[in-house]
Amino acid sequence: MPLPRQPGWRVPARAKVYEPLKVFLRVRPFSIAELESHDAQGCVTIEDAQTVILNAPKESSAMKNSERGIGHAVHSFTFSQVFGPETTQSEFFEGSMKDIVRAYVNGVNGLVFTYGVTNAGKTFTIQGTSKDLGILPRSLDVIFNHISGRHYLKMNFKPYLSNDVKKLEDEQVKQEEALKTAILASLKEETESISTTITNFCDAKLDSSDCTSDNHPSNSLGKACMIVNINQHTSTYDETLHVMKFSAIARQVIQTILPKNFGYFPPKLVGGDGRSLMHFDANTSVGDFADSTETSAEEEVDITILSHEDLLKAAEDLKEKLVAERQSKLLLEVKIRKEMAEAMFRQLLETEEAWRQVILHSALRLEEFHINRLEDMKDSYEEKLESKFEMYKEAIKKHAYMCAMEQIEDHYVPIEEFLAEQEKVEDREGKILQLERQLDEQSRRLLALGSLSSDIPTTENNMERDLTDTTVRRANEGLQKQCEEKEELIKSLKFKIQKLNETLLEANEGYRKMAEENSQLKHTIMLKDQEMNSLQNWAKRVLELEETVSSLQKELEERKKHFFAEESKQQKPRRGLLANLKSTVASTASTPLGKGWGKHEEASPYSRKQVLLPHKAKE
Repeated sequence: MPLPRQPGWRVPARAKVYEPLKVFLRVRPFSIAELESHDAQGCVTIEDAQTVILNAPKESSAMKNSERGIGHAVHSFTFSQVFGPETTQSEFFEGSMKDIVRAYVNGVNGLVFTYGVTNAGKTFTIQGTSKDLGILPRSLDVIFNHISGRHYLKMNFKPYLSNDVKKLEDEQVKQEEALKTAILASLKEETESISTTITNFCDAKLDSSDCTSDNHPSNSLGKACMIVNINQHTSTYDETLHVMKFSAIARQVIQTILPKNFGYFPPKLVGGDGRSLMHFDANTSVGDFADSTETSAEEEVDITILSHEDLLKAAEDLKEKLVAERQSKLLLEVKIRKEMAEAMFRQLLETEEAWRQVILHSALRLEEFHINRLEDMKDSYEEKLESKFEMYKEAIKKHAYMCAMEQIEDHYVPIEEFLAEQEKVEDREGKILQLERQLDEQSRRLLALGSLSSDIPTTENNMERDLTDTTVRRANEGLQKQCEEKEELIKSLKFKIQKLNETLLEANEGYRKMAEENSQLKHTIMLKDQEMNSLQNWAKRVLELEETVSSLQKELEERKKHFFAEESKQQKPRRGLLANLKSTVASTASTPLGKGWGKHEEASPYSRKQVLLPHKAKE
């Protein structure tokens, strides 16, 4: 017995709709300052309602590139509709947003986004001003006008069971409202006026989720459009060109609007025990059951037609297909194993190369560190030597100054005493000269009177002789005192010269010690230079080893290519799948690679470790 059709079981399905993304262009008018400059016009030309031509100014990068032959100076772009500078807000809303708002009030989500450079008029297009509203306040106005008169303040129907409703009385309505108030007390009240909504949007206080219809049955549907705002001034030509190129790409985007049915309570076929036997969804019909019965009948007819021989042939075919499939799987496994082995080998080579680079960099850093350390030590030793030389020079100067000061203090005579003594010495010398003159005169007189006064008594001669002896004795005593003073001065000078010699010996001893320390420092610097030379030799050795490793790797690659070429040329006997697999695996781990490495195993321990490591990993 066919099931009866009931209204509402099937909702007519809508086909998929494909339409390109609509891209609208709005050109911002010139400001007063831009109009007064007269050099900011002529870059943007509106050819018709859908085409715009951009002419590159002389100062722009696009003109410079076109002069070099890289790009073009003139660009043409096509849009869904172009709105010129004289377009008003209402005209722009009618031409771009009205269809999307109408679709939104009919249950289709809408998306509008603007794109453009700074100071291109995006905020004015979306929000507008208090006197000239933008597309967002106008869209809200249309939505509020649409829902006015359709907002039910009270409901007196309530769902009952699966697909039925019941009418509530006045007391029951009050109880439901009280229950709703208690449950939804923490939620905020929805906006009910267009002015409040516009104010909240302008103040950025309304969350973006309030603009979506999450509970709408067809919220996956939606329409979108793109609004491009540009500025005609020459200073923003390059940025405007990039914006236009992006909008040209956006016009190639295709919107796919999928069909979706409205929700409902699906009916059920209930059995005698109260359990549901079958659910009917929106696409269920009587024709579906007829098709299923016909299909099952056809299947039974096909099974009875097949004979025993056909079944055996089919089984043999299936066995052959299974064997072939297994063989292909085994070959695929062998291929995958080879690829994995090659990948592991390449990874090991990369790891080896990375470690080689790390060792080389560490050796270079160590060499630089030792060089810097030697230079620092050399500089510090030179500074110490200079400081010691300066210290010794200052000490010698100070000691000489102190000795000179002591000598001056010991032999210092005031100027008054010195002048007085000098006057005394001069007086004494004058007296001695006078006495010598008198003595000469007396001697001459005595010689002259010797012949005339021969009769003078001997007593007078004795007196004159005594007087002369007394004068000579006094003169001799004065001269002896002067000689003694000179000798004492000579002794004091000799003592001071001895002290200066001792000081000079001490200075020579200090200089000798400094010379010894300098020689030790030179020896240390020579040792450091030798160490640095040894490090440089080791670095050269490392580079030679790296060259050896690279040559071994090249030889390994050549041997590997030769091995694979010979292997591909050889004809394998058909001894079965397992035998071919064993021979393939054995050939992968054979000795030609090991022999290739064995030729250079005595080159150096370092290169041997680096080359044998991948060989072991591959085994």
